[in-house]
Amino acid sequence: MTILTVILTSFTVDKQTGKTDFENKVESLIQGLKNDYEESSERFINSKHNDLTLETKTNSTWNKTLTLKSKKTFKNHYDQTVKQRFYLGFHEFETNEKCDQAFEKVMDCLGLIAKK
Repeated sequence: MTILTVILTSFTVDKQTGKTDFENKVESLIQGLKNDYEESSERFINSKHNDLTLETKTNSTWNKTLTLKSKKTFKNHYDQTVKQRFYLGFHEFETNEKCDQAFEKVMDCLGLIAKK
């Protein structure tokens, strides 16, 4: 009976937060990465590969963006000690069509779509 109570409580908490299955999967992925990485406020942005395209030029129903920085250091090819960083952006769209439109905007921003 105790196990059943725990399962029901867990289900109730998930329903109260209103998180979608996608949001829960993203949170689970991020928690798994936190063994080797920590969140960083640093963002890599330049005019050619602008990681803000999805955030500013699309209409997602939910999104989460973050930069993770490795807890371990390594020597790069300049013999500098650095930490690996990478940017993650998760976006959920209402329909497949809106997702396809967002993908095309990103590809256009990166110059990967031929102009007509």
